[in-house]
Amino acid sequence: MDIRVLLEQMHAYGYKKIFLIIFLILIGAGMLILLRKKILEHRVTLTVIVGTTFLTMIPVLFWPGIYEGHDYLFHCVRLESLAQELKLGSFPARILSLWMDGYGYPCSIMYDDIWLYIPAVIRIIGYELQTALIWYMILINAGTAISSYLCFSRIFRDKRIGRILCFVYSLSSYRLVDIHTRSALGEYSAFLFFPIVILAVCEILYEEQIGGRQALLLAIGMSGILSVHVLSILIVGIGIVLAFLFHISVVRKKHFFPVILGAIGIFLALNAYYLVPFFDYYFTVPMNITNRTLSSSLFLRSDGKATVEQLFWFFHSIFIRRIQEVPLSPGLTLMLSIPVTLLLFALRKGTKKMAFLLGWAVLFLFMITDRFPWDTIVKACPFVIHLDI
Repeated sequence: MDIRVLLEQMHAYGYKKIFLIIFLILIGAGMLILLRKKILEHRVTLTVIVGTTFLTMIPVLFWPGIYEGHDYLFHCVRLESLAQELKLGSFPARILSLWMDGYGYPCSIMYDDIWLYIPAVIRIIGYELQTALIWYMILINAGTAISSYLCFSRIFRDKRIGRILCFVYSLSSYRLVDIHTRSALGEYSAFLFFPIVILAVCEILYEEQIGGRQALLLAIGMSGILSVHVLSILIVGIGIVLAFLFHISVVRKKHFFPVILGAIGIFLALNAYYLVPFFDYYFTVPMNITNRTLSSSLFLRSDGKATVEQLFWFFHSIFIRRIQEVPLSPGLTLMLSIPVTLLLFALRKGTKKMAFLLGWAVLFLFMITDRFPWDTIVKACPFVIHLDI
């Protein structure tokens, strides 16, 4: 081939893209050479992690582009806005000028987007927007598989259980719908950090000696969740408080309060870059936050809650017609864990930890069904605002 033709083709494709590919190949080859003994030693685990990541990505890898889910356009604009701000030299970006016809929108103040700088850089290199998002999805899915394996292996002291739970957790039905139907980038990213929080809480509850390790784990896990999905940290925070209340005797541990206070201190330090601008903007800038509801009651529509039998369904269609409906269940794998746990107790092989997890699982499942008195609770709470729009 004529060298000039080759150079023209390289120029058309983009030198930055080629350099990125060469860089990744060199990094991969270097890791294979330097870590070949470790790779052979942990080949089963690596196979599970790589295989799980690949299975999670199948709808994207074999579909012509990313399916345009509910939040797809919103996150596309976020990513493109960050890439534009980086080109303009605005770092860290706070007000994204691509929004609102150039007037800007404080998206980066309301939503922490530190992890989105990775695909934003890939976008600047010259890749298409969807390609940058696919790179991000691969990194998050691989990270989730690694995080779940390491944390669950530590919790159960068994690498085989860690591999099984890595597979089950990464391929859970809700997470797959978050990725491929809802395009809920923040929610599926938060799954990477949930196992870290679970590991920290389990060690605080069940380890005899606790200290800086548990404080650091809890702070890192909660910081990771905050950095991708604010709502998830509220839900997880409530769950942690309830877990400690259920294990009220844990507060008698010698270092319990120092660990919790240490975790809070580390959390605030790690997230000051986001929390300070957020609260400053929240308290000093007038904001108009609106909401649209279809009825005067937040839970008036009975079809917005699951029936008991629906908990055991597979999701019958992920390509839904209305955003308000996501027809899926926890999945047979998770639901079968309930009778399996009861069987273990019948065989006198159950533990206190299993009873605790089973109790919370059943409670949370009950809360999403039509048997839970949400309407009564809403009407009894004077601080809940009902909007008719």
